[in-house]
Amino acid sequence: MIELRPFAKLGGADHGWLKAKHHFSFGSHYDPDNMGHGALRVWNDDEIAANSGFPPHPHRDMEIITYVREGAITHQDSLGNKGRTEAGDVHPTFWLPSEGLAEKARNDRVPYDLWESQGFLQTTPGRAIEYEFVAEHLRGVFDRCNVRAIAFDRYNMKFLKPWLEKAGFSDEELERFIEFGQGFVSMSPALRETESLLLGNKLRHGKHPVLTMCASNAVTITDSTGNRKLAKQK
Repeated sequence: MIELRPFAKLGGADHGWLKAKHHFSFGSHYDPDNMGHGALRVWNDDEIAANSGFPPHPHRDMEIITYVREGAITHQDSLGNKGRTEAGDVHPTFWLPSEGLAEKARNDRVPYDLWESQGFLQTTPGRAIEYEFVAEHLRGVFDRCNVRAIAFDRYNMKFLKPWLEKAGFSDEELERFIEFGQGFVSMSPALRETESLLLGNKLRHGKHPVLTMCASNAVTITDSTGNRKLAKQK
């Protein structure tokens, strides 16, 4: 079962230099219905002021994963190990309907069901991905992140927009949805920029298996003036 928990309704704390939102019980925020998920005990969204941070403190039997949305953060342990994590990583999201997932995996000979169990692939209820689910997911993204722009294919936007409005998107937020065509005019500059970032080792994608599969199957076509775009028919 998928439970939608709006970011604004999460527990949290404001310490001045640290503004935190807690998905599970943490510190002074007690939520008996959300004590963790399996081995995951803590999930916090922190906004940390520049040139500040947590003082040295111990951890036992814990593995910490940090995802930076903006800026950068530095970690250092008592042995002198030090690392800096910057924003700019690629964090893809992929969906498939939950109903018939195993059958689709067998027919396509692609481990969709395994990827779903590993957290690389999200599933939606039923046999189709509904616009309502997409709108609610995007609402959560806007609540958690400082979204500057989202590119969309204008062909189906007329069907998604009413659900975005129902999910509570304001006119200002809807203005951040930017049209992105599927032709050479839009695709060619984007492909050049992506290629430049990849060749310059400026994209960290974590070898995400679903993203790797999609990239491995991507084929480009070129027009008479050298512009390129992705070809879905291939």
